[in-house]
Amino acid sequence: MRVENALRSLLIGLIEEQRPPRVVVDLRLVTFVDSTGIGALVAGSLAGMAHGIGLSVRDPAPFIERQLRLAGVYELLTEDDS
Repeated sequence: MRVENALRSLLIGLIEEQRPPRVVVDLRLVTFVDSTGIGALVAGSLAGMAHGIGLSVRDPAPFIERQLRLAGVYELLTEDDS
């Protein structure tokens, strides 16, 4: 299974099965992300919204932040990060 598919499955499974109050994805050690990885994060965020669970990312490297902004999802994925 590809890493991006594993991330998507992990996030959605966590949200739908364990129902935590919030999910925070720490990107501190992530150095690269493409559209598939961003799609996995967005899928997790949408699953969270459907269940009333916030999902956000934390500590994205400048490159990752730039990619999230270019994709138009930076605010979606960081708005709950408090």
